[in-house]
Amino acid sequence: MDNDLHEAIADRLRETIPDPVLEAIGPEGFQEALTRVCSAMETRVGERLSEGLSDAELEEFSDLADSVADEEVTAWLQLHRPDYEDVIMDVIVELIDEVALQLTRAFVTYSAGTDQEPRTPDDGSQDH
Repeated sequence: MDNDLHEAIADRLRETIPDPVLEAIGPEGFQEALTRVCSAMETRVGERLSEGLSDAELEEFSDLADSVADEEVTAWLQLHRPDYEDVIMDVIVELIDEVALQLTRAFVTYSAGTDQEPRTPDDGSQDH
């Protein structure tokens, strides 16, 4: 993942998670949340970009993604999915909002007196 994109995701995540939650999870919890967003992003972006493509286009894209430079993949996406940048941004915002909501819910539950500390959500606890 491009370093600028990684930093933009981190900034957006930091802005989205309420300050009391950020303080409660600390830097380690924030890094776990950021890692979760970034790793889930690749899968979800792939799923969204594949919507509306034919089987032949999917195979062509898969072959390209495995064997050529990023510039060629980008050129292919511009031709076959001209909205690919919007799709990527939509997925990033969606994932950040999901993780922030999950962390906030955990924080509220913890603050209400349960014995469970706030933590980053596990892969199996996504809200869709």
